[in-house]
Amino acid sequence: MMPATLEPATPNQLASQSYYKFNDVLERFELKPYILRFWESEFEQISPIISDSGQKIYTPSDLYFIQKVKDLLLTKKLPIQKAKLMLDTNAPAEVVAQVKPKTTNKAAKPSQSTSATAKPVEVRRFKKSMYSKSHAQTQLNEVRANLQAAQDKIEEIRKKYNWV
Repeated sequence: MMPATLEPATPNQLASQSYYKFNDVLERFELKPYILRFWESEFEQISPIISDSGQKIYTPSDLYFIQKVKDLLLTKKLPIQKAKLMLDTNAPAEVVAQVKPKTTNKAAKPSQSTSATAKPVEVRRFKKSMYSKSHAQTQLNEVRANLQAAQDKIEEIRKKYNWV
Protein backbone atom coordinates (compact mmCIF):
# COMPACT_ATOMS: atom_id res chain seq x y z
CA MET A 1 0.00 0.00 0.00
CA MET A 2 1.30 3.45 -0.94
CA PRO A 3 2.10 5.90 1.85
CA ALA A 4 -0.39 8.78 2.04
CA THR A 5 2.01 11.60 1.24
CA LEU A 6 1.64 14.35 -1.30
CA GLU A 7 5.26 14.26 -2.43
CA PRO A 8 6.49 11.07 -4.10
CA ALA A 9 9.13 9.03 -2.38
CA THR A 10 12.65 9.20 -3.76
CA PRO A 11 14.17 6.18 -5.51
CA ASN A 12 16.33 5.59 -2.43
CA GLN A 13 13.24 5.33 -0.23
CA LEU A 14 11.72 2.82 -2.63
CA ALA A 15 14.89 0.74 -2.92
CA SER A 16 13.98 -1.83 -0.28
CA GLN A 17 13.94 -4.25 -3.22
CA SER A 18 15.94 -4.02 -6.42
CA TYR A 19 13.04 -5.09 -8.65
CA TYR A 20 9.26 -5.45 -8.53
CA LYS A 21 6.88 -7.61 -10.53
CA PHE A 22 3.78 -6.27 -12.29
CA ASN A 23 1.30 -7.54 -9.67
CA ASP A 24 3.46 -6.21 -6.82
CA VAL A 25 3.36 -2.74 -8.38
CA LEU A 26 -0.41 -2.96 -8.88
CA GLU A 27 -0.90 -3.84 -5.21
CA ARG A 28 1.57 -1.26 -3.93
CA PHE A 29 -0.06 1.63 -5.81
CA GLU A 30 -3.62 0.27 -5.79
CA LEU A 31 -3.92 0.46 -9.59
CA LYS A 32 -5.84 -1.51 -12.17
CA PRO A 33 -3.68 -3.32 -14.78
CA TYR A 34 -5.04 -1.30 -17.71
CA ILE A 35 -4.12 1.99 -15.99
CA LEU A 36 -0.51 0.94 -15.43
CA ARG A 37 -0.22 -0.33 -19.01
CA PHE A 38 -1.62 2.96 -20.30
CA TRP A 39 0.83 4.97 -18.21
CA GLU A 40 3.69 2.85 -19.60
CA SER A 41 2.60 3.80 -23.11
CA GLU A 42 2.18 7.51 -22.30
CA PHE A 43 5.13 8.25 -19.99
CA GLU A 44 8.56 7.28 -21.27
CA GLN A 45 9.97 7.47 -17.73
CA ILE A 46 8.03 4.32 -16.84
CA SER A 47 9.83 1.63 -18.78
CA PRO A 48 9.86 -1.79 -17.15
CA ILE A 49 12.36 -4.41 -18.18
CA ILE A 50 10.93 -7.50 -19.86
CA SER A 51 12.49 -10.66 -18.46
CA ASP A 52 13.36 -13.71 -20.53
CA SER A 53 10.11 -15.30 -19.36
CA GLY A 54 8.13 -12.24 -20.55
CA GLN A 55 7.39 -10.75 -17.12
CA LYS A 56 7.60 -7.00 -16.59
CA ILE A 57 10.14 -6.06 -13.97
CA TYR A 58 10.08 -2.57 -12.46
CA THR A 59 13.06 -0.80 -10.94
CA PRO A 60 12.92 1.65 -8.02
CA SER A 61 13.18 4.44 -10.60
CA ASP A 62 10.05 3.11 -12.35
CA LEU A 63 8.23 3.05 -9.01
CA TYR A 64 9.27 6.63 -8.30
CA PHE A 65 7.75 7.81 -11.59
CA ILE A 66 4.63 5.68 -11.16
CA GLN A 67 4.08 7.31 -7.78
CA LYS A 68 4.71 10.74 -9.27
CA VAL A 69 2.32 10.12 -12.20
CA LYS A 70 -0.34 8.83 -9.81
CA ASP A 71 0.03 11.96 -7.71
CA LEU A 72 -0.18 14.27 -10.74
CA LEU A 73 -3.09 12.55 -12.48
CA LEU A 74 -5.20 11.16 -9.69
CA THR A 75 -4.48 13.48 -6.74
CA LYS A 76 -3.80 16.81 -8.44
CA LYS A 77 -6.15 15.98 -11.35
CA LEU A 78 -3.78 17.32 -14.03
CA PRO A 79 -4.38 16.41 -17.68
CA ILE A 80 -1.90 13.98 -19.21
CA GLN A 81 -0.21 16.68 -21.34
CA LYS A 82 0.53 18.82 -18.29
CA ALA A 83 1.71 15.83 -16.27
CA LYS A 84 4.11 14.94 -19.09
CA LEU A 85 5.36 18.53 -19.16
CA MET A 86 5.97 18.47 -15.41
CA LEU A 87 7.89 15.20 -15.60
CA ASP A 88 9.94 16.32 -18.61
CA THR A 89 10.85 19.78 -17.32
CA ASN A 90 10.56 19.41 -13.53
CA ALA A 91 8.49 22.59 -13.63
CA PRO A 92 6.35 23.39 -10.59
CA ALA A 93 2.61 22.74 -10.85
CA GLU A 94 1.82 26.48 -10.71
CA VAL A 95 3.87 27.11 -13.87
CA VAL A 96 2.47 24.12 -15.72
CA ALA A 97 -1.09 25.13 -14.83
CA GLN A 98 -0.60 28.36 -16.80
CA VAL A 99 0.58 26.56 -19.95
CA LYS A 100 -2.06 26.24 -22.63
CA PRO A 101 -2.29 22.77 -24.19
CA LYS A 102 -1.08 22.34 -27.75
CA THR A 103 -3.80 22.37 -30.36
CA THR A 104 -3.98 19.38 -32.65
CA ASN A 105 -4.61 19.38 -36.38
CA LYS A 106 -7.97 17.70 -36.13
CA ALA A 107 -10.70 18.73 -38.51
CA ALA A 108 -12.42 21.83 -37.24
CA LYS A 109 -16.08 21.58 -36.44
CA PRO A 110 -18.27 23.80 -38.62
CA SER A 111 -19.11 26.04 -35.67
CA GLN A 112 -15.39 26.50 -34.91
CA SER A 113 -14.29 27.08 -38.48
CA THR A 114 -12.15 30.14 -39.06
CA SER A 115 -13.59 30.99 -42.44
CA ALA A 116 -16.91 30.42 -44.13
CA THR A 117 -15.27 28.40 -46.92
CA ALA A 118 -13.41 25.94 -44.67
CA LYS A 119 -14.36 22.36 -45.40
CA PRO A 120 -14.05 19.51 -42.94
CA VAL A 121 -11.32 16.98 -43.67
CA GLU A 122 -12.63 13.83 -45.32
CA VAL A 123 -11.66 10.61 -43.65
CA ARG A 124 -10.95 7.72 -45.98
CA ARG A 125 -12.61 4.60 -44.69
CA PHE A 126 -11.37 1.10 -45.39
CA LYS A 127 -13.65 -0.73 -47.80
CA LYS A 128 -13.13 -4.39 -48.47
CA SER A 129 -14.41 -3.94 -52.01
CA MET A 130 -11.52 -1.55 -52.74
CA TYR A 131 -9.05 -4.34 -52.15
CA SER A 132 -10.99 -7.23 -53.60
CA LYS A 133 -9.67 -9.39 -56.43
CA SER A 134 -12.17 -7.94 -58.92
CA HIS A 135 -11.10 -4.39 -58.06
CA ALA A 136 -7.45 -5.31 -58.55
CA GLN A 137 -8.29 -6.97 -61.86
CA THR A 138 -10.15 -3.84 -63.01
CA GLN A 139 -7.17 -1.65 -62.12
CA LEU A 140 -4.79 -4.02 -63.89
CA ASN A 141 -6.95 -3.89 -67.04
CA GLU A 142 -6.93 -0.07 -66.91
CA VAL A 143 -3.11 -0.06 -66.62
CA ARG A 144 -2.84 -2.47 -69.54
CA ALA A 145 -5.16 -0.30 -71.67
CA ASN A 146 -3.13 2.83 -70.84
CA LEU A 147 0.11 1.00 -71.67
CA GLN A 148 -1.31 -0.18 -75.00
CA ALA A 149 -2.47 3.36 -75.82
CA ALA A 150 1.02 4.69 -75.02
CA GLN A 151 2.64 2.02 -77.21
CA ASP A 152 0.26 2.84 -80.07
CA LYS A 153 1.12 6.55 -79.73
CA ILE A 154 4.85 5.76 -79.83
CA GLU A 155 4.36 3.61 -82.93
CA GLU A 156 2.39 6.42 -84.60
CA ILE A 157 5.20 8.91 -83.90
CA ARG A 158 7.82 6.46 -85.23
CA LYS A 159 5.90 6.05 -88.48
CA LYS A 160 5.35 9.83 -88.78
CA TYR A 161 9.08 10.57 -88.50
CA ASN A 162 10.29 7.39 -90.23
CA TRP A 163 12.07 6.04 -87.14
CA VAL A 164 12.81 2.38 -87.19
